[in-house]
Amino acid sequence: MYVTSQFPNFLVTHWPFLKTVINKLNEFMREKHPGVQDMAAETFLKISKLTKHEFIKLHPIDKDSEIFLNHLIKQLPKILNDLQLH
Repeated sequence: MYVTSQFPNFLVTHWPFLKTVINKLNEFMREKHPGVQDMAAETFLKISKLTKHEFIKLHPIDKDSEIFLNHLIKQLPKILNDLQLH
């Protein structure tokens, strides 16, 4: 997780990989192992700040006709339900 957040330029130029990383971070946010949720949330925040413009673009590679941000918003209740309050 940490390594992927150190290379935002690579993530921007490789949309399928960025999408996979974000989806994996969402999975890790549901993990119950100590520290994994916190690290996933922090990494998600860092990556999303550095690559924010990619979340609102339509990518020709995707078969979906919606922006990725809409997909994340739909998953938000499920993700927030599993996170611990700090």
